[in-house]
Amino acid sequence: MPEQFGGQGLPFVIQAAVLETLGTANMGFALAPILSVGAIEALSHHGSPEQQEIYLPRLATGEWTGTMNLTEPQAGSDVGALRTTATPKGDGTFSIKGTKIYISFGDHDMAENIVHLVLARTPGAPAARAASRCSSSPRCGSTARPTTSASSRSSTRWASMPRPPACSPSATMTIASAS
Repeated sequence: MPEQFGGQGLPFVIQAAVLETLGTANMGFALAPILSVGAIEALSHHGSPEQQEIYLPRLATGEWTGTMNLTEPQAGSDVGALRTTATPKGDGTFSIKGTKIYISFGDHDMAENIVHLVLARTPGAPAARAASRCSSSPRCGSTARPTTSASSRSSTRWASMPRPPACSPSATMTIASAS
């Protein structure tokens, strides 16, 4: 994690060694930081500055943790066969419909908030991996609603889904890929 967001700015090789040590000691517990790294990487590379300011400091401290919701019952490891859809709602957020399985560390009481990265297709997307979109859905957290527009050079886009009504006001985000 960059120092500006509360990280130590260490090289990735140090992170890999630490995560390997944690995973060897207790893989179940190590999933929290391992999956948070995915959320951190997605936001670091594709998030707007506003989104990075909201999410990255909390992910860096462990106040929030991350997950990845990729696999579906009919698709297994074939990400191109996913059926979950992300329908634009017109306000920069998306309505997510589908079934995901194996959501590692998807619900726990160790952090104030869990940020879910959800892989989903948008309407009219071609049946290919590059057309898939990934959505971030915070369980609880900030009331900010940052958004960015999609890059014309990429068919991959990070979208958002509002958190369940049981939480306080929603923090939604849309992250457009620039690659």
